Amino acid sequence: MTAPSRAAAVVLAAGLGTRFGETPKLIAPLGARPVLQHVLDTLHEAGISPIVVVLGHASADVEARIAWRDEVRVMNQHPERGVLRSVLLGLRRLDQMWSVPERTLIVLGDQPRLGAHQLASILASAVDEEKPFVVPRYVDGQPGNPVLLEATGRVVAQQFVVHTRKDTDRGLSQLFNKFPDAVRFVDVPGVNPDVDTRDELAALDAS
Repeated sequence: MTAPSRAAAVVLAAGLGTRFGETPKLIAPLGARPVLQHVLDTLHEAGISPIVVVLGHASADVEARIAWRDEVRVMNQHPERGVLRSVLLGLRRLDQMWSVPERTLIVLGDQPRLGAHQLASILASAVDEEKPFVVPRYVDGQPGNPVLLEATGRVVAQQFVVHTRKDTDRGLSQLFNKFPDAVRFVDVPGVNPDVDTRDELAALDAS
């Protein structure tokens, strides 16, 4: 019998990726798989379900290159308006589903070195609705992604996004800065770098 999922996930994969060049960043190869495929495979390995993927820029190319399983895809028609729009679209799609775990991971599609053991460290944190935002800290001591929203944190996050009219490309970090007492930091092993440029991808491929 399959154990119930400990969290749902919203994967942000709609960005323009302007620093990367002509090839859509999320389908650029890292080893034998596209960048986004690494992220989705890790979520499945960790038993995360359901998974909502918010697509936008170059969505047709991404759709064609990814080996999809049971991920639910949502389209962000205006990715140029910033990442918070994708967060809201993904959370709203989760709200429409029949049964969803109370905890929700917000995952970046351009972090192909994310490991199942790192997800396990984040999910090992006890549920605390008084501090409903869980933020990982990797070995460099800096806060990073993916972040975890408890049930109340998910509601607050949606309300925050709806009422945010600027800085829509800064992500949820501005929410955490606004409510620092609601944030818990969890130490996570290793690193989990973003891929923004071809040089960064090449460095990951060589490591």
